[in-house]
Amino acid sequence: MRISIKLFVLGLALASCSSATNSSNVDKSEFMNQSVEWVKCPDNYFLESDYLAEDFTRSKAVCTEVEVPVSYEDTSLGTLTVAMMGIGNSSNPFVFYNPGGPGASGIESIQYNDFPAVLDEGYFVVGFDPRGVGFSSPVRCDDEDDFESYFANDFYVDSQTEATETETVAFDFVEECAEDNPFWWSINTQNTVQDIEVMREVLTKAPLNFIGSSYGTTLAMEYLRAFPDKVGKLMLDSPVLIGLDSKEDSLQQGKGIDAALERLFAACAEDAKCPGASVMEVAELIKNKMVAADEGKVLGYWGLEKSHSNPDSTVASANLIFDGIFQMTYFELDDIYEEFRRGMVELIEKNDSWIFEYYGLLHNGYEPETRERSNSNEILQIVNCMDIDSREFDTESELREFDAEYKSVAPLVHYLYTPINEYFWIPKKQGCEWTWLAFEDNGIPDPPAKALGPVNESGKQLLIITSKGDNVTPYAGAIEVAEKLKSPLVVFEGTGHAVAFNGNKCLTEQITAFFSTGELPSSEVTCPDK
Repeated sequence: MRISIKLFVLGLALASCSSATNSSNVDKSEFMNQSVEWVKCPDNYFLESDYLAEDFTRSKAVCTEVEVPVSYEDTSLGTLTVAMMGIGNSSNPFVFYNPGGPGASGIESIQYNDFPAVLDEGYFVVGFDPRGVGFSSPVRCDDEDDFESYFANDFYVDSQTEATETETVAFDFVEECAEDNPFWWSINTQNTVQDIEVMREVLTKAPLNFIGSSYGTTLAMEYLRAFPDKVGKLMLDSPVLIGLDSKEDSLQQGKGIDAALERLFAACAEDAKCPGASVMEVAELIKNKMVAADEGKVLGYWGLEKSHSNPDSTVASANLIFDGIFQMTYFELDDIYEEFRRGMVELIEKNDSWIFEYYGLLHNGYEPETRERSNSNEILQIVNCMDIDSREFDTESELREFDAEYKSVAPLVHYLYTPINEYFWIPKKQGCEWTWLAFEDNGIPDPPAKALGPVNESGKQLLIITSKGDNVTPYAGAIEVAEKLKSPLVVFEGTGHAVAFNGNKCLTEQITAFFSTGELPSSEVTCPDK
């Protein structure tokens, strides 16, 4: 999937979270009237004890699942299951939680999140794996091919030969995965929102209380669009500005990622114990090692091939070095900097990338020690590629113009991605290969041409939380989301992504007020990062 992600980026969309909605009038009574029972959770639903939140108790968790149609347009195509875990007292009001992705597991996230007392004591918190994810009729590509792609393919495509090979392998990978998962195309926001409505109706019938983080806010906003009269309390943590086209989205996300990298590199440059005396020097040191890793000259730990220079190490992956550094930008700077510095010392002074490789594997859904992985990568790509037509048909001059614009807003990201020889790759099929596959198969619904922006016709206000230093869902986008949803914004002054449950006293107070009494601030609130 590393190849898939790279083609997607070069096709001018950085893993954007697009929006879609559904106005189907198909009879869904069969699904709305099903009976379910909360029972003891299967053992494989639980995380290792090291990952569990302090207050999480296995014995108090219960699980269930509902059946949903593969397609809400044609319910004869069969069914899928959506798996859920609940914690708390099931006689309390329900609140559903989705941690984002797309592709993240709600069943896992409610086990490691430290929810405030208002949720632990006053609600029955339900984490669910959206269709295709985790324990919910999972879509899964080949594990071996996925792992090998990080090491078998260069990060820097610097010749036409490499470009042709990379594109061919990527499309072959997608086609094989689609053959193994015939209903892959049904994994999209549109259907997941309909699934949430089935869950609400079957489990509680009360108005929907929902907490979404990152992409989970897309689900919340699309539910708000589709079912405004069924809305209870909605909380958006790190909201996605839905409705942007691929270029706008790529520029906005590129700017956010660049700012996060600059903060990380600046902290290193100011630290005498960290290699690099300036932001640009830190970037240059990293890029030089990534180039060397492509040439098999950097040590690693999780690779496929033993290193000739050190029999205890393997040949490193430039792909995982980049992904590991990117993963570190998701954390608050104060929490991750020491790890970044250790990674830099190991990489630059010892020529060993193992720390960044570790975080790179985490970023791509792996448990590094065991190499077991979730299916988050394929879900991320499929959802983004099926929510909106992600094909591009730009000329070389248009691509170069966009490249220059991207460089101006995200110079560090652009620098790290650009080959030393500045080879400019123009894929034969620009954009997302999953989208191309959908349009080439007459038996699969085509993704919609446009994404719709946020709208709130419920008459209710939402609790919207953002971080000023968010790397993925930028602060500027959160301001626009709050305006369009006619709701106040709570701004965390620190860094990091999806910060609502980070233990900050001010954020906890706002969450507590909202879920206990429905109280919201009359205007924007700023929460200090201490």
